[in-house]
Amino acid sequence: MTRETWRVVVEGGEVRAVEVTRQRGATPWAARAGGCASCNWRTPREAVVALVYAVQWPMREILAPGELSAEERVAAERARCAAVCREVAAATRADGGNPYDGRA
Repeated sequence: MTRETWRVVVEGGEVRAVEVTRQRGATPWAARAGGCASCNWRTPREAVVALVYAVQWPMREILAPGELSAEERVAAERARCAAVCREVAAATRADGGNPYDGRA
């Protein structure tokens, strides 16, 4: 049996964990959270969607294990941009020019 923890981001930004399991059979995927379950789905995402629908969570995102949320992707991009800005600031030539402008 395979077990994974998926995340569901609901309106307002709260993140809820959903346990997804794979068992034997033609439609082996099931999702469980808070005493509720959704069973017999072809894919783990289908199982999570069915569970979210059944419990009527105001879903914003469904995230597979390791998948970043929209907020996490924005934070990562901001951090990357900030690092590039620090690199440019540190590399500024003594004459005050931009080392990336193509001039020697």
